[in-house]
Amino acid sequence: TVNTLDFGVDFRMFRNRLSTSFDWYESYTSNLVGPGIALPAVLGTAVPRENAGEVRTRGFELEIKWKEQIGEVYFEIGGNLSNNKSVVTKYNNPNKLLSTYYVGQVLGELWGYKTDGLFQTAAEVTGWANQNPIYSGRWEPGDLKYIDLNKDGKVDFGNNTRDNPGDKTIIGNELPQYRYGFTASAFWKGFDFTVFFQGVAKQDLYLLEIFNGNVYRGPANGPFHAMVYEGQLDYWRDASSALGPNPNAHFAKPYSVFAGNNDKNYGNPTDRFMPSGAYLRMKNLRFGYTIPASISKKWRMSNIKLYVSGENLLTFSSLKILFPEQVGGRNGDGRTYPLSKVFSFGLNVNF
Repeated sequence: TVNTLDFGVDFRMFRNRLSTSFDWYESYTSNLVGPGIALPAVLGTAVPRENAGEVRTRGFELEIKWKEQIGEVYFEIGGNLSNNKSVVTKYNNPNKLLSTYYVGQVLGELWGYKTDGLFQTAAEVTGWANQNPIYSGRWEPGDLKYIDLNKDGKVDFGNNTRDNPGDKTIIGNELPQYRYGFTASAFWKGFDFTVFFQGVAKQDLYLLEIFNGNVYRGPANGPFHAMVYEGQLDYWRDASSALGPNPNAHFAKPYSVFAGNNDKNYGNPTDRFMPSGAYLRMKNLRFGYTIPASISKKWRMSNIKLYVSGENLLTFSSLKILFPEQVGGRNGDGRTYPLSKVFSFGLNVNF
């Protein structure tokens, strides 16, 4: 059940050259279908789903357009910006377990650990906080250094609740924030030009789940994960490596996929391996020319137009290897075919 309150304003100024539309809204979604009351893991089975909980969403949408004519040149410039945030206002989780929804949770928020680089020596491993609560195996140089936020001498997840999360904290939000776009078009003596950009200003990507086949951290392709991309070669190595030492690497020391030791570095969300999903993409660029009517009429045609168009021509993003529009959230593992550049040439004829 959804109840929405919306306030909007639309106005035009400067002889209709400037037009603006702004909306602010708040909606409450109740009786949501989701997991039932949170129960201890020793139950041994999944909690039945039920209609429970309420989410409040607040957001805004803004559109602005300017139209102008200077001599024989007519042009339009427009842009849009929108954003919203959803907060859980009711849910049957009195202990605020982090394994499911809890009152006060911002949808998309990601709990994880903060890190302080990679271990470089065995002595550094010994002198660091005890990390065995989150991984009981052996810690070695090249592994992640998790920060002991609560200063109790160990790195753990406490009771995995909002009030006692151990050393876990909110390190980001997986949902895209501040979606925007802008267009520009111009017309002059039969020539026309249009360009459209679209993007996301902020998004934190969690791309490192061990079992979802993600290709970000590598090696993660080919038989037995034997293929890597060039960007995945920036992993920790000591002086004994045939590729040479790389102490200041981005990725941690890799282990055999059969040993299971990669869990300690990639089994938990961390601020180190959370790239930005912000991007700006030129979605479309189009040039056209309409043959003058005096010529087309001689050929018994009312309109003849030639055009060339391009799709997905440019992308501005700091994300390595993957495309920002194809990742994000727990299911965005990047195992999809990249968006292709498409060029089109055409002729429109009206009789």
